[in-house]
Amino acid sequence: CIEAILHTDMVHHFDMVKETNLLYQMYADDSFQDPTQQIADKENRQTIMNMLLHSADISNPCKPWAICYNWAMRCLEEFFNQGDQERKLGIPVQILNDRTKVNRPFSQIGFAEFMIGPLEA
Repeated sequence: CIEAILHTDMVHHFDMVKETNLLYQMYADDSFQDPTQQIADKENRQTIMNMLLHSADISNPCKPWAICYNWAMRCLEEFFNQGDQERKLGIPVQILNDRTKVNRPFSQIGFAEFMIGPLEA
């Protein structure tokens, strides 16, 4: 369970997309195989748990608009607060943390297209 929680960190995202696609391809042609065999393997089971929890963690764009919008704005505000602190400390402001440069709607479109789409497709 702890490994699945640690995999909610976005640093693991693209590796997780690759692992999930590989796991799918390994079993996609086995139409006669018992699907429970996929989760009998401990490594496969962990990969599936990691993917399910990560998917739930980043699922905001899949929710009804009112919920999605409110949570997206809260997340952006958290990023912007971090950027404000970075600016105060005189360190480079990370690109998604700069409230003066981020286009809020496009940032969410980009997140859905480049992060959600490949994982859920």
